[in-house]
Amino acid sequence: MRRGPDEAARAVFPEIRAVPAGARTLPLPRSLHLTRLHFT
Repeated sequence: MRRGPDEAARAVFPEIRAVPAGARTLPLPRSLHLTRLHFT
């Protein structure tokens, strides 16, 4: 059972829970961007 990249990122960064799904279109910190690429 694989979940979306957002849920995977939340598992690593609990503070991301408050960020809406639309935030993926906004500029992200380099570390967060690399994390999303890793989980995508």
